[in-house]
Amino acid sequence: MLADDVEMNHDKGGFVWRGADAAVADYARPCAERRRPDAWRSRRELVRESLRVDPVPGHGAIEDGVHLF
Repeated sequence: MLADDVEMNHDKGGFVWRGADAAVADYARPCAERRRPDAWRSRRELVRESLRVDPVPGHGAIEDGVHLF
């Protein structure tokens, strides 16, 4: 479930997409590619104790944390 006005902003690249339809399309593409039997798969796991969530007044929040690949 996503709000219609959801936005994705990357910390290094900036604006990525806006809207639930764009979010679903962005995530569907790599999911379809991973269906191939020879597809490369990675795993990214959050180090739970490293998670920080900081409010961004008027916008939402920023999550930051360490990940293991």
